[in-house]
Amino acid sequence: MNIENAKKIGLVDFLATLGFHPTKINGNDYWYKSPLRKERTASFKVDNSKNLWYDFGTGEGGNIIDFGIRYYRCNVSDLLEILGSKVFSFHPQNRQRQKPTEHTQAAFKILEIGVIKSPRLIEYIQTRGIESEMVKAFCKEIFLQNKNSLNYFKAIGFPNNNGGWELNAPNFKSCIKPKAISFFNEQKNTLAIVEGFFDFLSAKQLEENLLQATNWLVLNSLSMAEKAKPIIAQHEKVLLLLDNDEAGKTCAIKLQNYCAENNIKVENLASKYAQYKDINEWLLKERKLHEKIFNSK
Repeated sequence: MNIENAKKIGLVDFLATLGFHPTKINGNDYWYKSPLRKERTASFKVDNSKNLWYDFGTGEGGNIIDFGIRYYRCNVSDLLEILGSKVFSFHPQNRQRQKPTEHTQAAFKILEIGVIKSPRLIEYIQTRGIESEMVKAFCKEIFLQNKNSLNYFKAIGFPNNNGGWELNAPNFKSCIKPKAISFFNEQKNTLAIVEGFFDFLSAKQLEENLLQATNWLVLNSLSMAEKAKPIIAQHEKVLLLLDNDEAGKTCAIKLQNYCAENNIKVENLASKYAQYKDINEWLLKERKLHEKIFNSK
């Protein structure tokens, strides 16, 4: 992503990815409640024909670069990194924005691995309700090149047992093969099993209240459950913290049956967050609930 290509990104499309939608459309003029400040009446206008914005409340305006710098409070270089990781319609063409998809690892080349420092990734981590230090203890910042488009971007990398990486960033999910499980051996007789690494980090953050000391197994994909059985067999008890969707429930039943056949105690803790999709959503919603109660006092 360079400045020339960034300016071709439609502002209306960009604002939609940020969760902002017009309250009124009059021809080419799209009116919003300002994304840059709080207001009751929409006074932020996007001229969709010129792909420019103007905030009547502050007298500021410009192109997408000007807006992005103000919105993310970053420099041009960081903004181009942010824009490069997303998929947009390009102005003035009216193509539908593609949904985030899982990419194959063959499309990416690792250029650098280091401590997580990217403001965009740190902001993303915060939106998932995870403390930055918790993520930094288990994950790395991966600097990648997309071999197909030659774009560069950064993602959160979570290592597996076979030298591969699970990759995650806003609107992006992928892996660097080989695909494998991630096992954390704390020399305990109990094993807690989760599907993805954000589930793992969420559970670790809740560990004091949720679990006793335990070993951890991150499947990184439900398809890896079969390969996890030799590790499961080494434990006296298994705690399941899988998603509350159909796939998660099906996998939980299979693992419960395996444990029963091998005289391993098993407890399905998904019931503790039954009203939520997964443990990360539970962490987010419970945190917001506690904040609301605290702020109302």
